[in-house]
Amino acid sequence: MVQYLEELLHSKTKDSQSSILFAQWSYDKRIIPAALQAVSNLFPHYSLHDESHSITIINNILRVLGKDNFTKLSAIDIWLILEAAYWHDLGMVVSGEELVKAIQSPDFLLFLSELISNPKHGLHEFAIKFEIVEGKLKARDSFYNLELNDSIRFILAEFFRWTHADRSSEIVSNPLEKIRVVSPRGVIPERIMKILGAICASHTKDFTEVMKLPFCEVGIDTEDAHPRFIACMLRIGDLLDLDNNRFSEVMLRTLTKIPIDTLNHKAKHLSIESFRVDRERIEIKANCEDYETASIAQHWFNYLNDEVSAQMINWNRIVPSKELGYLPTIGSLRVELKSYDLIDGKHKPQFTVDTDKALALLQGAGLYEGAHQAFREVLQNAVDSSLIRMWLEHKGELDFNSPLSEDFKEAVARYGISVSITTGKKEGDSRNWVITLSDKGTGMSRADLKYLMNTGSSFKNTARISIINEMPLWMRPSGTFGIGFQSIFMLTDTVRIETKSFFDEQAQYIELNSPNSKKDGAILLKRYPTTHAIKPGLTLTLNYRIKAIPNRYRVSMNTRASEIAHNFDPFTHESMDIEIGQIIDEVVESSYRSYFPIQLTMDGETIAIKSDARPFQFYDSVNSMEMTIKNVRAHWQNKLLTFYKNQEVKNDLPTLEFLTFEVNIHKDVASEVLTLNRNEVK
Repeated sequence: MVQYLEELLHSKTKDSQSSILFAQWSYDKRIIPAALQAVSNLFPHYSLHDESHSITIINNILRVLGKDNFTKLSAIDIWLILEAAYWHDLGMVVSGEELVKAIQSPDFLLFLSELISNPKHGLHEFAIKFEIVEGKLKARDSFYNLELNDSIRFILAEFFRWTHADRSSEIVSNPLEKIRVVSPRGVIPERIMKILGAICASHTKDFTEVMKLPFCEVGIDTEDAHPRFIACMLRIGDLLDLDNNRFSEVMLRTLTKIPIDTLNHKAKHLSIESFRVDRERIEIKANCEDYETASIAQHWFNYLNDEVSAQMINWNRIVPSKELGYLPTIGSLRVELKSYDLIDGKHKPQFTVDTDKALALLQGAGLYEGAHQAFREVLQNAVDSSLIRMWLEHKGELDFNSPLSEDFKEAVARYGISVSITTGKKEGDSRNWVITLSDKGTGMSRADLKYLMNTGSSFKNTARISIINEMPLWMRPSGTFGIGFQSIFMLTDTVRIETKSFFDEQAQYIELNSPNSKKDGAILLKRYPTTHAIKPGLTLTLNYRIKAIPNRYRVSMNTRASEIAHNFDPFTHESMDIEIGQIIDEVVESSYRSYFPIQLTMDGETIAIKSDARPFQFYDSVNSMEMTIKNVRAHWQNKLLTFYKNQEVKNDLPTLEFLTFEVNIHKDVASEVLTLNRNEVK
């Protein structure tokens, strides 16, 4: 296939100014393979990154795009594919001078310290052969042994691995100075070489960084280059190099001991049992001998699935021409684990990637109808927290046997919740709003934060659950912190919390960052002094950055969002704040039947909320359910409205002629009553 591209490149550039591309490639294809052989000096325990890897990447790109489609590419795009496939891993070639400098650097010593202190890391057993004394690396044993050679090589390899893509970019720009590769410079414009370097650098970066590459650049002669497209093809071709011939047994035999991660990755490649890549479909099956290998294979399949899905979603902003068609569909990516049975002893466990669900979640449509619904979850957490505090403070003195009791009606008035929205400045085509929610609940303790950090682990918070189990069924919170709270990251990358815990009286400032943000889910925590004058509770603040004029929108009738859309004037209004209107609608809907008074302000002015905190006429303590019955003649319609703990949810139950029922369900936890998005009764 490389020969086919070479011939295609030659025919497209013959007798034209673009012939310099073929001349450059003719030289590079002879010198780069020799340089790639040096990768094994520092990475003998890695899969092969020699010319065979480059050829496989090119073959995979040809499979994905189709051979015929390559004739539709510009000569410079073909040249970029060839060059990027060969140059992108040269950052793994590290000179002796760089190795000496690295060992003496503070960054490397810090990296080594982290390996020494982390027993779970695959290189820990090699790192503990060394220690850091007075800022210098020292072997712990006084006697030399060959394992020290391999150990320091493994550690240095891991240290340089994280930066090899950026180093490849630097080498592309100046190969002679960096690794003594004599590739002519000056024939191809420096700008084009920088584009090639940026493509090489992007092969390990987050997909959002790839989308920052130019869609189109002036190439050689009259043709254009498409850096973003080439980078995407390189990434897919690289990910698909997972067949079972990737490791060199000869290189592994030169080592005194092989790292466990290497053995697992080798086993991953050897586990590939079925492999299909063509214009229509990508399907892979791995049959693994052990759990570690299966886990690594599944991780790789997830990575491949995410990459292809992301490219599919953005394909119109990637592909140079619609004539190239679309990417192949991700079919079955299956990992099976040999010789292991499930508890019932009948079936082998296997991991699968559900492409449709993964893509739906990627588009933000898996759980909620829109990002604004995530704010409802935060409001519900405030209500739940307030219920628990009210119970703890008054359980022995007030009558909480019914939501209709006068004691309860009077108590809830003291635990109000407030929401404020502040208009931010318009920056470019976006506006950055500030939304703050405050409650007088139990606040967030260190223990709560620990469970919040691990999605879905809230059921392990036994202290909180024991309190909830004491409460009357109708008064119990609808759920615990977990997936619901983390949905807030659909609105923002960072949430700031100021809180004082009812349980330990500690006041804290907490910054929570999205797992998908640049801060990679980091949580920053700071305690601050407090007094008894400061009462328990929580204030949550987030910045909601939205497009001033949305490309598209959908709103329900008779809502604040629909009012904004109806009154928008493109000549006098600089923004159309549909998303803010939807947030307001969520607050209004939550407030309408809420036990707790909710105050909503926008830029300091109160937004009136029609509140009916006591809408239900009857309470059935046996079934923990409230009900209101209305005469249809008085209301001109017969309906069956269902609520779960005061929040209206959809149902498909038949209505009754002559009567309208409103039913408020309190029994059981939300997961047993509602669908996952909390919008409908199961």
